[in-house]
Amino acid sequence: MLDTIRSGYFGTGRATTGRKLRLVSWNIERGLQLPAVVTFLKQQAPDICFLQEVDLNARRTGRAALPAVIARELGLNYIYGIEWEELSQRVGPEPAYQGQAILSWGTFSATRVIRFSAQSDHWRSRWYLPNWQIFQARSGGRMALASELTLGQARLAVYNLHLESRGSDQLRNSQLMEVVQDSWRYPDDTTVLVAGDLNTRRSPSPLRTTLLSSGFQDACENGDSRGTKPNGERLDWIFGRGPALFVEARVHRDTTASDHYPLTASLVLPEHTPITGDGR
Repeated sequence: MLDTIRSGYFGTGRATTGRKLRLVSWNIERGLQLPAVVTFLKQQAPDICFLQEVDLNARRTGRAALPAVIARELGLNYIYGIEWEELSQRVGPEPAYQGQAILSWGTFSATRVIRFSAQSDHWRSRWYLPNWQIFQARSGGRMALASELTLGQARLAVYNLHLESRGSDQLRNSQLMEVVQDSWRYPDDTTVLVAGDLNTRRSPSPLRTTLLSSGFQDACENGDSRGTKPNGERLDWIFGRGPALFVEARVHRDTTASDHYPLTASLVLPEHTPITGDGR
């Protein structure tokens, strides 16, 4: 049940300008400030949007289906993978969830959840603790949402990650390596994007080193590499591998709709890759 993929189709079929794709990666803090989140995303007009901590049917966000709400507002298609069933957020018979969403005007295929083998036991429910919000009782585990995304004649492999916040870099690196190993199924001429909240705690981060040594580029290598948290920590990243170039990377530290700042970048595809908007 937890690995069931939710999806919706609100794409308007708009086309991009040339071969440049606009990317957004953002931990939206459950969507507690949804109107401000939507306003920012509309301003960015992303071609591909990676969102983490997205609520579905949770008490704290009015039991709304936030992946569908956001996608509809932006006129994009979406896929959604469940990270946790939030036991303290349930109202009535329907479970409450938190997870990751990828939005785009393109078409998703081969979508799957990669539930990491290595998990912290910090979040598991315990019989002696009530299902109160303060204890964050949960069922599930950290995961990546993976898919193949077709935008016109361009086809990309995309991964949306939320690595463990409790535990060591060794644990997070083990989770990250499961994504890297999965990405090796794609040939060298495929553009692969890895984005999300990696919960990196040290600088320089060993997780960044892992990705660079596996052939990935950091979107912020020649752009804005400031912290994505108010305390200066850089937890949020966009990486790419294959025939593509990142430009215009920026951390939007003037946006306060979440406890993370959004990260944006543009992905420039090779000249032989035409892009046209086709919706669904």
